[in-house]
Amino acid sequence: MGNVSAIIWPVAVCIFLISGFVFENWDINWIVFPVTAIVNSVYSAAKENNL
Repeated sequence: MGNVSAIIWPVAVCIFLISGFVFENWDINWIVFPVTAIVNSVYSAAKENNL
């Protein structure tokens, strides 16, 4: 899980910042972090269960 988390969270921050500063989508931008947490949790559970 550590390797994926080390990649997915910085990517989420980059998406957050780019969509905020470039496209000025600050009002809907917060959704990036819950979606990232769900993707990270699903991947972690699948890896744990050898799926």
